Amino acid sequence: MNKDFEIDLGTLRVVLAVAECLSYTRAAHKLGITQPAVSKRITALERKLRTKLFRRDGQRFFPTDACSALCERAEQIFSLVDQLTESTLHFSERPTGSVAIGVPQSTGERLLPLLVPAFRDRYPGIFVRVEQGYVADLFEQLMAKRIDIAILFGHFSSPNVELVPLADHELGILYPASWSRRSPLGYPVPEEISLKEAALLPLIAPSIEQSLRPLIERTFHAARLRPNIAIEINSLALQMSLVETGFGCIFITERAKLGARNGSAMKFARLADASMTWPMSMAFRRHGQNTQAAKLMMAMIQDCMPALMR
Repeated sequence: MNKDFEIDLGTLRVVLAVAECLSYTRAAHKLGITQPAVSKRITALERKLRTKLFRRDGQRFFPTDACSALCERAEQIFSLVDQLTESTLHFSERPTGSVAIGVPQSTGERLLPLLVPAFRDRYPGIFVRVEQGYVADLFEQLMAKRIDIAILFGHFSSPNVELVPLADHELGILYPASWSRRSPLGYPVPEEISLKEAALLPLIAPSIEQSLRPLIERTFHAARLRPNIAIEINSLALQMSLVETGFGCIFITERAKLGARNGSAMKFARLADASMTWPMSMAFRRHGQNTQAAKLMMAMIQDCMPALMR
C-alpha cells in the first residue's frame, strides 16, 4: 500500500461530521475539537486525494460527488470496526459499551422499571441512555443514528428499518370521570361506546404526523364518520391533563390508563362496534451491524414483554 494515501479513522470521522452538519463549526462542536482542527484535516486530505471534498455555498459546506463516495466507504469501514470490537466483546464475561433506546411516554413509564434494573444487574458494564418522545420523533432519531433501538406504535414501512413485533394493543376512549354522570352526549358515557357516539365527543388528538392520528382518521372514515377534534396536542402528559379537567377525551390503551398518576379523575370505555388495533414493535436500522450491547438490550426487551402485558 502507498503510505502517501493512508487515511486515519479520525480524519474519516471529521469528513463524515462535516458532511452531516454542512458546517465546520458544528462538526467541530459535535466531535469535541476546534474548528481550525477540522479545517486542517479536510485541507490535508484534499491535498492527499487531489480533489475537493466540499463545495462552499454561503455558510454551508456541501459534499462533492467524490466526498459522497468517500463517506459511503467510510460508513462501511466504521461498521467493520464496530464488528471487530463486538466480535471480541462477544467472548467477554462482562460485556461493555453503550446502547441508546427510544420509548414513547406511556410505554416507557411501564417498561423502564422492568427493563433498566434487570439490564443493569446482568450487564453492569453497559451504559444505557434513554430518549422519550412521540413515535414519529423516535423514528427520526433512529434514522439519524441518535438511538440504536426504538419502541414504535403503528404501521411503518421503510427499507431502512427492521421491525420486530412485540404486541397488539386495542384502543378505547379515556374520558373525564365527570362524564360518567353527564357527558356531551347528554347522558353518561357507556362502558362500551359506539364509534358514532365517540364522534360526538370533543377529541384531544395528536397531529397528523404522529402514528396514532392516521389510525383514528382511517377508523372513522371507514364508518363514514368524522372525529370531533377539539385540539391537537403532541404530548400524552398534556393530553391527559386536559382529560382530567373535563376538556375532552383521547384514544389510548387500557393499560396506559391503569398506569396514569391520577386515574381516579378519568375513566376508560371500550369501542363497541369498531376495532382500533395499534401494533407495538421494536425497531432497529436494517443496514449496518448492531452492537453487542444493542443485541443484548433487544433480547431483554423481548424478555420483559410478558410482564409488561399483564
